[in-house]
Amino acid sequence: SWATEAVFPAFAAHWPRWHLALRQAAIEGLIVFGPSKGNRVTFARTDQWLGPVSRVDGDLALREVCRRYLHAYGPATHVEFARWFYTTPRAAQDLIRSIDDLEEVDVEGWLAWLPRADLDAAVDDGARVHLAPVYDAYVVGCHPRAQLIPESAPPELRKGTAAPFPVLLVDGVVSGLWERRRRGKVLQVRVDPFVTLSRAQQAEAERQAGRIGAILGLPVEFEFDRVDPRAHL
Repeated sequence: SWATEAVFPAFAAHWPRWHLALRQAAIEGLIVFGPSKGNRVTFARTDQWLGPVSRVDGDLALREVCRRYLHAYGPATHVEFARWFYTTPRAAQDLIRSIDDLEEVDVEGWLAWLPRADLDAAVDDGARVHLAPVYDAYVVGCHPRAQLIPESAPPELRKGTAAPFPVLLVDGVVSGLWERRRRGKVLQVRVDPFVTLSRAQQAEAERQAGRIGAILGLPVEFEFDRVDPRAHL
C-alpha cells in the first residue's frame, strides 16, 4: 500500500511513490512506452513487449548516438553535441575523436564534424526551404542563435528563442512566419517571409505547404501574406 500512496508533490497535486520508479526503470531498459489509452500514457515491460533484448556495449552505444546526431544535425561541434546530450564539452570532444568515420569540415570559418559517409550526400538538392512547426527540434536546439535568428526577424522572435512560433526556414535560417487554418474541408496556409524569396524558393514554400496538406488529408489554399508574430502560448 505504501507504493500507491499519493504523497509525491507534482503539478499542484500528488503522485504515488511508484511514479518515482519509472525513470530508473526506463534507464535500466525494463519498461517502454505502451499503446496510449485516449490521452493517458501507458508503459509496458520490455521483456513482455519486445521479447528478449540483448545488452549493448556502452561505448559502442555512445558512438552510435553521436554518429546519428551528426547525421541528423551536422555539421556540428562537440560543444553542440554536449549541449544536446547533456554532457560536458570535454567528454563530447573525446567521444568524437574516438569515432574514426567522422570528418572535420569548415563551415563559414569554424570547424565542425560530419559523418564521412554524408560528405558526398551534402549537395544542393534545392530543398532548402522548410515550414517548421512550433517547438521544432531544429529551432529549439540550433546554435549559434545569432546565425539562426537574424536581425531582420521581428523582435518577438529574437527574445532568446523563436521556438514558440511556426517559422519559415531558408538555408537553415529563420526567414519568416507561417500559419495554417482549417476552413471546412480546406487547409489555408499563409506564409510571410521577411526576406526576398526567389521564384524557386517561393515554389518550394508552396510545395512544403502542399506536403502538410497531404499529411492532414486536406487540399491546400496557399498565399503569401501578413502573419502576425503570435506565440503558440
